[in-house]
Amino acid sequence: MEIGSWIWFFAVCTYFSSAQTRPQGWDERINLTDCWNHRRNRSIFEASGVQNFNDCGRWNKSGNPPWIVYLRTYDGEWDYGVLVSDKTIISEYGWPDEFITAQKEGKGIQIYAGECEDEDDAQKCFFQRGLLQNKKVLHVKKVELKHGGFYSKTINVLRIDKVDLRPNLQPACLWNWDNTNDEHETFYVVSDWHSEQKKLDFLTEQKCYKEEKIYKFECDLYGNSICTSRNAFSHYLLIERDQRFYLRAIEANSTNSTSTWVDLLPFFNQITSASVN
Repeated sequence: MEIGSWIWFFAVCTYFSSAQTRPQGWDERINLTDCWNHRRNRSIFEASGVQNFNDCGRWNKSGNPPWIVYLRTYDGEWDYGVLVSDKTIISEYGWPDEFITAQKEGKGIQIYAGECEDEDDAQKCFFQRGLLQNKKVLHVKKVELKHGGFYSKTINVLRIDKVDLRPNLQPACLWNWDNTNDEHETFYVVSDWHSEQKKLDFLTEQKCYKEEKIYKFECDLYGNSICTSRNAFSHYLLIERDQRFYLRAIEANSTNSTSTWVDLLPFFNQITSASVN
């Protein structure tokens, strides 16, 4: 199976295996107008004021995104994440508890990062990025991104040995402004494997949830998430501002024409308290 297919399969499996116990009816389809918060004003999330890692988010949009890292567990499972400091990685996948337990017992998680010379061969590209020798994952902290009674997503914040930064290994910034200007921001996704980038259009909730029926759990995301035009190849939503890239959100759900993202902004303090630098 191609390495990209393994990522998709692993993401689906870990999403369901790590999901919280859902109340009865959470996956029921209902009309948008029947949502408890229909037409509620969009939530305003304030910035925390935490300073980002020095000179983060710099990328000239050529070559590989320097913040992408790949994580391979002791038993061959793997995913990818975003470097946000020289000691911290954020991973979108909610790893099962046994992965974290094994890591604590000394069974290592290998970190691959850096430039890839062959963008057309995903398998080769993964290993060409290079194992960061003697760089260990020291701690894995689960952070729950919870909205309402139905929707909850778990991410991992990994504390790692300090990595030696270089032009092709640099952290992305974490978004530390408020969300009042979202319709005017420049949203991007960047392919997991190479530098292909895609600009996404910001959509209002009314445009986002225009399907005749939506899942009931999506009501919790209404007004609390970011909705964009369809994303096809990335789990991380970034904002480019002043020639820097900021990690802003994690993908939650997609339809044929839209993508819904869980905004990291309201969970900023939880994420930074689990981070280093």
